[in-house]
Amino acid sequence: MKCRVIRDMRFHPLAAAILLGAVSWSRAAEAPAFPQREVREIAGFKIEYSPGDEAYADVLAQRLSERANGTPAAAETSRLDGTQMSRRREELLGKVTAWLALPKPTAELEKTYDNFGELFGILARTMPKDPRNYALWRRPELLARLQAGEKIPGFVLSGPTGIEFKFAFNLEKAKDETQEALGEKAAKFWEAAVLPISIGKEPDHTPGQDIAEGLEVMTGAMSHLRDVLIKETAGPFIILHETVEVGIITAYLASKDRRWFCDGVANYVAWKILADTLGAEDARRYYDLDAQLAQYAGEAGRIDLAKWPAGENAVKANYSENLNTANYAFATKVIADICGRHGDAILPKLFAEIGKTPKDKATIKTVYTAFKKLTGEDMRRYLPKPGAKK
Repeated sequence: MKCRVIRDMRFHPLAAAILLGAVSWSRAAEAPAFPQREVREIAGFKIEYSPGDEAYADVLAQRLSERANGTPAAAETSRLDGTQMSRRREELLGKVTAWLALPKPTAELEKTYDNFGELFGILARTMPKDPRNYALWRRPELLARLQAGEKIPGFVLSGPTGIEFKFAFNLEKAKDETQEALGEKAAKFWEAAVLPISIGKEPDHTPGQDIAEGLEVMTGAMSHLRDVLIKETAGPFIILHETVEVGIITAYLASKDRRWFCDGVANYVAWKILADTLGAEDARRYYDLDAQLAQYAGEAGRIDLAKWPAGENAVKANYSENLNTANYAFATKVIADICGRHGDAILPKLFAEIGKTPKDKATIKTVYTAFKKLTGEDMRRYLPKPGAKK
């Protein structure tokens, strides 16, 4: 069983979709029987399984009980956690405004910074170290149930092996919803969340081997998800990225052709602020452009940043999810290359020049014209050239 956690978490505003990415289940012969599922509770954990798989449930119960009675995990440390982001709010907002050539933080910048800080605070408080609910599944039975139309939380008939597991929740904040109410919503989601463990896919495996492998996969996936969502390697970067992007959109450029420029600048500026605050080496733990480019090298020939739809139009355009994610890295490289040639000061100069055009009339052409005036160059030469479409 393989598991990947979707890395590109998009938030707008104060909304989080959590995908414990496509857990692939190896193929096997389908079985039509639908036995009544059994439930066992032990040490605060709940295990769901089918009759005949008691040996697997026994092993899992023992492992979870040992975990519950073991030494508590050491508290996580963070170089720039939510508390630090709150304490250094004025400093970090000041850096954002300087990059964007704004005289002071706007109300939109402050609201975005605070909302995303609130979101990550809620996630940090509510996401459990050890989920309480587990389900043991053999692929043939699971597939048969899904094909018969049975609704099994988290599972869909999709993907290269025919079955994918995702669990998602949305923390979109209602207009008058309090932080406490939002926290209760998140806590209830985690309280009910069920983690699946695949069993019986290897005929020569013992129950102990399957459970050990399944727990390792799920523990790793949850740990990765925690990293992506709430630890220092994600929260501060996303807070700064979204704040920068909102600053660009509300002060300078809201046209439909803005996407590559806004997200490229937002990624680059967020990384540079972290590098300025923590040092370049530590900042790479938050965002590593070289690693991102390597990860999405296979998409290089398909990158056409000029045709990247704005977020609100991506779904309607049926835009590829993987290509959408890859575009962030290549857009960031464009801005990094520009700053590498002209120095970081080019960005506030560019925004000051763009700002001479009313926002409702500004488009990406306004950006190109302003850049040409400042540098004598055509900014479009920095954009990757799309190759032949496969």
